[in-house]
Amino acid sequence: MWWNKNKKDEFLMTLKQELGEVESDVSLAKISYLKIGGLAQYYFGAKTKEDLIKSVRLARKLDLPHLVIGASSNLLFLDKGFQGLIIKNNYAAKDAIYINGSEVIAPSGIILLVLIKELGQKGLGGIEFLAPIPGTLGGAIVSAVEANKKEIKNFLVGVNVLDFNGEVKFVKKEKLGLKYRQSKLKGLAKARNYLKYPVILEAKLKLMPRSKEEVERLVQSVFLMRQKSQPQGISLGCTFKNPKIEFDKHSFPDEAISNGRVSCGYLLDKGINFKGKKIGRIQLSKIHANFFINLGGAKSDHYLKLVEEVKEKVKEKYNLDLKEEIEIIEN
Repeated sequence: MWWNKNKKDEFLMTLKQELGEVESDVSLAKISYLKIGGLAQYYFGAKTKEDLIKSVRLARKLDLPHLVIGASSNLLFLDKGFQGLIIKNNYAAKDAIYINGSEVIAPSGIILLVLIKELGQKGLGGIEFLAPIPGTLGGAIVSAVEANKKEIKNFLVGVNVLDFNGEVKFVKKEKLGLKYRQSKLKGLAKARNYLKYPVILEAKLKLMPRSKEEVERLVQSVFLMRQKSQPQGISLGCTFKNPKIEFDKHSFPDEAISNGRVSCGYLLDKGINFKGKKIGRIQLSKIHANFFINLGGAKSDHYLKLVEEVKEKVKEKYNLDLKEEIEIIEN
């Protein structure tokens, strides 16, 4: 059987027969982190690694567009919804964490803070800087997450993936193309029309000995730091990546520059004076303008209109091309 959006009930029956608890017409606004989005044609929660593998293989067999999501804290779903299968990665059981000395294998669906606390109980640390990020381990790797001048790639050994051929294999981190908030996996699902792309199942990390008390102290410290510098409210974090600059063509204050990039927060606030700007129920934060806040009941169109307006203004004033850090999901 090949997927046909007009044979919705027939495909739902097939999915239920193979996977069990599959839902149809699920509101993405209810399950997504940003609380925005139309209906997902089909939805499945994968509780185990076997669930994850089976659901992805089935979707590929049916030629059914599919997207594996974690916490979705970096994803913007559109009001028109998603035609195909959303697979929620709930493979996050603590008993699926394997420790061998300072090396750890952990499930990709586990929330970062949960993982950090669990490893702290076992006397391991190093990734406390990730604690305030409301995402999963798999999502953090795909987005090459960094915070407080530390990067997840420095603690990553590699990942177990379900590859293009439906086989499970280990991929070293050097093959993932991890760089500034980007990897070879980020955006690949969309580029391949959500049909066949590698899915991270587990990650292997190399950590360091650290007492439970020290892990707890560091976690509290990074949360306090985040509270002082970043806004509250529902958002996807930074909407844009900080752009690279050419020092002979641009002049910005030292505090706005880091590693050859200028802060988008500075550009949107001091540069084009967009702090607090609002379209519909989306508002650029008054604390950090690179955070687009859902004030409640927002639509993706509002978000996208602000994105385009910001890009146009920054291009006009600084001749800089902003690139989204978030992923926009559409098919």
